[in-house]
Amino acid sequence: KPEPIVESKDPLLNAIMKSENFLKTYQETDGFFEKGITAPKPALTCLVLDAFLNSPSAYTKDTPFVEKALKAVLSCENDSGGFYNIKILNMANYCTNLAIMVLYKADPVQYKDKIKKAADFVKKSQLTGQDYAGGFGYDQGSAKADLSNTSVSLESLKTIGELDEKTKKNAIKFIEQCQNNSEINKQAYASNDKDFVYR
Repeated sequence: KPEPIVESKDPLLNAIMKSENFLKTYQETDGFFEKGITAPKPALTCLVLDAFLNSPSAYTKDTPFVEKALKAVLSCENDSGGFYNIKILNMANYCTNLAIMVLYKADPVQYKDKIKKAADFVKKSQLTGQDYAGGFGYDQGSAKADLSNTSVSLESLKTIGELDEKTKKNAIKFIEQCQNNSEINKQAYASNDKDFVYR
């Protein structure tokens, strides 16, 4: 059951604090905010940590439950630099991007080396080849790229200052191939409503 809050005069702040206390009840004993062998660790834990680290309640990496969750995230680090629990889920790139952003937000200095190594892992996940060149999928070696994973990859790399021109230009080429704009997208499905497809 969530802990009661100390009510303030701000209803929005009260709602945030109640939501935070609700989320706290879902932290497992190992620090994760997700459980089970098929959970894409540490993705969901990173999303929850991101919310807490952006909170007006001013949580930091040293707040006990945040520290515990960060240790859980760090336990998913692999020799490759990526952050993921089991490779068979094929979500290593997605999980790593979320880990990059939450570690950077928690302490960009303390986690500098881990963040850099993780960024290199992400860059190696950028697809080459005719159909999905420049895009990012859920994992290294993905057969397909999509706008969701491409955007989160670009976001994480830009956040930490690791978005180089080559990676960006190749990603833009992929994004252009996702827009219904026959002037730049020569795919058969491209119309001219200027909308985007997920791919």
